[in-house]
Parts: sequence; C-alpha cells; structure tokens
Amino acid sequence: MFELLKTIHLLSLYAGGGAAIGSAVLAARAGTAAGDGSVSPRFVAGTMAALGRIGLVAILAIWASGLAMVWREPFLAGGWVYWIKLLGAVVALLAVLALARERWAAARSGSTPEPARMKLLGQVAMAATIATVIFAVIAFN
Repeated sequence: MFELLKTIHLLSLYAGGGAAIGSAVLAARAGTAAGDGSVSPRFVAGTMAALGRIGLVAILAIWASGLAMVWREPFLAGGWVYWIKLLGAVVALLAVLALARERWAAARSGSTPEPARMKLLGQVAMAATIATVIFAVIAFN
C-alpha cells in the first residue's frame, strides 16, 4: 500500500510540475504572439484553465497521498527539515488555491484573471514547490 501511495505522490508531482511549466511557457509564448494575432486568446485561456485544473488536482492528490503516507509511517514526519518541507508545501497549496480562486472569480464575472496577479501567484507556487522538493530530498535521504 505504501508503494502505491508513493507512486501516486510522485506521479502527481510530475503532473503538477508539468502543468506549472506548461502554463509558464504558454503565458510567455502567448504574450509574444499576441501582437501579431497568431494565437487565439480563447485558445490560450482554455489551455491555461485546463493546465490549472490539472495542477489543482495534482496538488490535492499530493496532499492526500502525503498525509496517508505519514499516517501509515509516522516516523516520516520527524526532524526539522521535514517541517520546513511541509511549510513549503503549505505555501504551494495556498498559491495554487489562490490561482484557482482567481480563475473561478474571473469566469463568474465573464472577465479574464489579472495577468500580473496570476504571474506572481504562479511564481510563488513554483518557488515553493522547488523548495519543497529540495527539502523532501534532504528529509527523506
């Protein structure tokens, strides 16, 4: 069972990381292509929304599988490095939830999310995720 939880945890990390990197690349490429009209804003918005949903589901799966692993093996939650890792994971979760809230609020109002806020939240989520992975490697080594 523990191996299944770890597999779900890692696959979710890959899916979330892929969605985050895909969103960043799409945002950068769409920004440069917006001036010449070669990219449909509707296509970009739809793709960003899909990547956002993938990221949200991934981070929720990471949290569920991570908590289940610690519940099954409580010794995993030992040491200060683990708690720093957990702090990074909380920041990443809050940033992803804020990104989702921004998308949902914009969809309800029929507008688009504010690009500067979305960029900042995306950068916070990415930095927190990178820090979390670094501290996880140290904690579980």
